[in-house]
Amino acid sequence: MLGNQFVVFSAVGDGVTRATRSPLAEEAGVKATATTAIGSNHLFITRGTPLAPRRLRVVPSPRLGCRTVGSVELSSERLVLRPASAEDLDFYFELRNRPEVLARPGVEPRPRSEIERQLRGWIDRWQEYGFGSWTVFERESDERLGRVELDPMGPGWDGISAGEIEVGVVVHPAHWNRGIATEATQIVAADSFTRVGLGRLLALTTRDNEASLRTLEKLGMRHRGETRYEDDDTTYELFELAAPSRQS
Repeated sequence: MLGNQFVVFSAVGDGVTRATRSPLAEEAGVKATATTAIGSNHLFITRGTPLAPRRLRVVPSPRLGCRTVGSVELSSERLVLRPASAEDLDFYFELRNRPEVLARPGVEPRPRSEIERQLRGWIDRWQEYGFGSWTVFERESDERLGRVELDPMGPGWDGISAGEIEVGVVVHPAHWNRGIATEATQIVAADSFTRVGLGRLLALTTRDNEASLRTLEKLGMRHRGETRYEDDDTTYELFELAAPSRQS
């Protein structure tokens, strides 16, 4: 593997839809992972260049009620990721209406009822498909830090088939510049290519979104050209991360 791609090694064991039309990340990011094998419940993630191995655990979570995924929970040394739940509503409402988020062009405040409806959709997606939006927690404090989302894309995108999975991440502004976006999305991508069995992940951003572009570069995403939505004049940069067996 080359550059900043991540390699997932087996540590133990044997070896979707709502239409979307805009980039998921308001603070940006996406995941890149190369997966060689997966154990029954433990993974190691290392980076191709110097970085101490981080332990990623996939374990049952007794506090979650997601029947489809066996109450899955992902964690590294400093992060824990759990499927989005009704308990996250206050956090997501506050995050969506933060001044730093609303400062982005075209982003308007949203009422609590709309965020609650969106959250119910995320929960329903988990029940139906076994993947969706992950809430990111700090391991030590259990404080919520952000969200990583796997979002099935609807029809209307130029050159993209309906049902392709877009990945994005939003980190609370209080925790920007800590590498949360990169680490959390790498964990989700590892799970996507192993437990979920996805063949690739896509990411959309715009040329002026420097934070998103930096994260994509760190994650080893490949630029695949440009795309537009059928009734949107905005041009988006399209990036792809393929599962290891599909990488050329």
